[in-house]
Amino acid sequence: MNICRYATLSKNLQTSVCQMTAGCRLHDQSSLSYPLSPKEGADCHYLAANDLGELCAVLAVIPLDSNTAEISAFTRPDQRKKGCFSRLLALALNDYEDFDFLFAFSPRCKDTLATLDALDAEFSHEEHQMEFLLDRKQLPDISSPSHAGFTLTVPENILSPGAQWLLVQEAKLSSPIGSCLTSPVSPDCLCLHQVRITPSLRGQGLGRLLIRQLLWQLGQTDISRVVLHVSGDNIPALSLYKKTGFRITETLSYYYY
Repeated sequence: MNICRYATLSKNLQTSVCQMTAGCRLHDQSSLSYPLSPKEGADCHYLAANDLGELCAVLAVIPLDSNTAEISAFTRPDQRKKGCFSRLLALALNDYEDFDFLFAFSPRCKDTLATLDALDAEFSHEEHQMEFLLDRKQLPDISSPSHAGFTLTVPENILSPGAQWLLVQEAKLSSPIGSCLTSPVSPDCLCLHQVRITPSLRGQGLGRLLIRQLLWQLGQTDISRVVLHVSGDNIPALSLYKKTGFRITETLSYYYY
């Protein structure tokens, strides 16, 4: 087994990781995403490959603060229980020895549950996965006069990892008032994350406007599904996403190690 450490992933590696993690999601009936670019918070990637150069396992470290990092890890189903994940985790623990690690877990994946039990990881909190299906006949109406004068800029490549969307006032195009990122989960599905509105402008419906315009724009493409993750304790965000048409499809549990 060959193990390499990367600060960033090349285009070819991003493609290989996308293909491998897609197979894992299908097998585990989960839609957890993997952070491919620095925009998505990934600080370091650990990749394990067999002698043929085929990816066996991947692990990314995503620092949340000076003491905690989230771990995103996938192991090919036919390579599980062979020590791939353990070797990648050992390297990450050595490189981030002062950090507590936070793992996401889908109850549908029994292999992950067994691994967390073996680590004696402790339950932290729950997070919901939400989904919006893009029905061309029911795209959000974004023509509200109360929000006239705002435009959402479209990334050059919406299928690039960490593609950035900016909400701007047409009179002040150089000063974004809101933003979000999207990353590919599959060729027809994007993960929405890091939705932000300028603090002084919150409470004016701009977050809802940003998301509705995003969904409308994606409705003009081949994207058929948008997913996101939100903490079960984040009531305002849950309310925002429900109002824009997202529904809860899966509840994830987070564990500390």
